[in-house]
Amino acid sequence: MTTVGSPHVPIGTARTTKLFRDTCLALGLVGFIKYAALAVTALADNDFGNAPHFFLVFLVLPYVVCAVLARRAPRASAIVFLLFGGLFAWLMIQQIVGGIEDYWGDYMLVFVGLPISLAGLVLAVRVLMRR
Repeated sequence: MTTVGSPHVPIGTARTTKLFRDTCLALGLVGFIKYAALAVTALADNDFGNAPHFFLVFLVLPYVVCAVLARRAPRASAIVFLLFGGLFAWLMIQQIVGGIEDYWGDYMLVFVGLPISLAGLVLAVRVLMRR
């Protein structure tokens, strides 16, 4: 392993953590766009009480928490992302196998969110494997 300065600091640790944090924020943004689209649809129907607020809890909150935790506690952030990012990836793969509904928000979650989630899972493992 190549090191710079101190023999205990490998190259790329800060870069990997920053990339992991950006991946968390990108996945949270994709989830927020999906929620916003559904909320606007519910608002247009004058039925905002039935807007899927659960999307905020599942598709936005864990990834924002991961991004905030990544600076101070990157391993804890990686564990949270492995739990929620793994569940998200599994649900999107189930969506592909079961058939995607004909709605642009679902296509966005599958074709944009799934690759971001898989990249985040790889980065989370790299953060965890770092000493």
